[in-house]
Amino acid sequence: MHIENDGLPSDPISHKSQTQAAEKIGRKTLSELEGLSVDGGKLTKLVLSLGRIFQVMAADGSGHAPEVNQFYIKQDSFETEKQTLVNNILNQSVMHLALVRSPGTKLMSETDTAEYDYRLHPIFAPLFVFSYRKKRKFSLAGRQLIDLIEKPKETIGAVLAQSDRTDDEVLPDQLQLFGSFYEGN
Repeated sequence: MHIENDGLPSDPISHKSQTQAAEKIGRKTLSELEGLSVDGGKLTKLVLSLGRIFQVMAADGSGHAPEVNQFYIKQDSFETEKQTLVNNILNQSVMHLALVRSPGTKLMSETDTAEYDYRLHPIFAPLFVFSYRKKRKFSLAGRQLIDLIEKPKETIGAVLAQSDRTDDEVLPDQLQLFGSFYEGN
């Protein structure tokens, strides 16, 4: 049996109650990421940045590929040190369930090699308001992955601009708490 906000038993559970519970679990999981490892703060910033990108992409589907909620890392040429940092962040993200990794199945061009596809863990989907199911993917440069952590506002805008979208969308109510992060403060 489920108890609604007014303290009275309710059967069945309302959609509103289910949605609010899913958002709370996503928010709680996000707040717990910070304490999981030395890189917990970076993981939290990465989830917030990717969540915003997927949220904007889900909200603005007209004229674009629908339900983009996965990414793969485009092999770009920068220092080995930076590539090691990207691999470390990705491995930490997968290990602490911030991201889910799966073998890449679709090559985006003839020059691509089979790598991994990444997506946010499905527990974050209700918090950022996008589909939890595996759908379409986009490419993200290793440098952009680092910048999503170090310079989120500019990088989110740049990533969205690659698919002719902007970050002008108002933050959903459940993300208002993170408003200063998205403003770059």
